[in-house]
Amino acid sequence: MKKFFKSLILVILIIIFAFLTMKRLFPVNYSEFVDKYSAEYGVDRSLVYAVIKAESGFDANAESEKGAMGLMQLTEETALWCGEKMGLELSTEEIRNPETNIKIGIWYFNYLLNATGSEELAIISYNAGVNKVREWINEGTINKDNPDFNDIPYEETKNYIKKVLLYEQIYITLYNMNP
Repeated sequence: MKKFFKSLILVILIIIFAFLTMKRLFPVNYSEFVDKYSAEYGVDRSLVYAVIKAESGFDANAESEKGAMGLMQLTEETALWCGEKMGLELSTEEIRNPETNIKIGIWYFNYLLNATGSEELAIISYNAGVNKVREWINEGTINKDNPDFNDIPYEETKNYIKKVLLYEQIYITLYNMNP
């Protein structure tokens, strides 16, 4: 009986360690901004955290080879376009600011949700561009009503949507976030 309880305690400790490790790997940094702007623009927090994790790994100073910057990896062109639509005057430094970057990124994601009609197509558009996704739909490359990720012509985008959807489920599970 003692051996059973020792084994049970060991299993419980392993589960606790794994849970705490997962929370370190999938943080909820910048929650004050994510919570505020997710509520304001109607985008699930779990999805925002998943996008930030996939895009920058929560590195506010991240910059891609294509010039995308900040937590949500916005290009200057996209950020300025969003800022104009939002009534904001932005500089490059403001785009890098975590709060501004998250605000614009969530606004843009809401725009993509409305433009495409689905979370999956919005995620694909966030990576490949909404015009490219519209082109793929018009060509019949992907099905608007039931997109098959394997039909996406860009390997990077195929991997991106799978990663974001996986991360979203991890955030929902770890932090009990309702989608």
